[in-house]
Amino acid sequence: MHPYFKNPLVSLYYSRDASVGMAVWRGHVHGAAFREAILLCLELMSRFELRGWLSDNRKIRAINLQDLQWSLKVIDTRIAAIPLLRLARLPSDVEEVRSAVTAVLLDAELVSAGKGLFCNFGEVREAMQWLTDQTTSKEGDA
Repeated sequence: MHPYFKNPLVSLYYSRDASVGMAVWRGHVHGAAFREAILLCLELMSRFELRGWLSDNRKIRAINLQDLQWSLKVIDTRIAAIPLLRLARLPSDVEEVRSAVTAVLLDAELVSAGKGLFCNFGEVREAMQWLTDQTTSKEGDA
């Protein structure tokens, strides 16, 4: 994976060969820095036409629900232009964060819009295997 962007809140990576990207989140996720990071995730997905995405949320300690809801609205409006097939997530180690994110995701149209599949995993290797299996099999079928 190649580095794309890094700040104290998130590190973004991508692999053109595997057609996947990854965001590794940490700390208290909120505010302008979070919103900028979400826009950068979407830019990365679009720029390299990524087909798989992993959001590693294990080190998120707190999350602002208004920012999370904003991010899902923005993602929902822009995801149709991205060839993304699968979204994988490594949930936060903090129960309150896991519950909040899960509740917002259940309310979001993104997961139910027929735009790919969404799945939770416990480790990066397992999630990446699932993502790359999908991206390589879809490319081979085209």
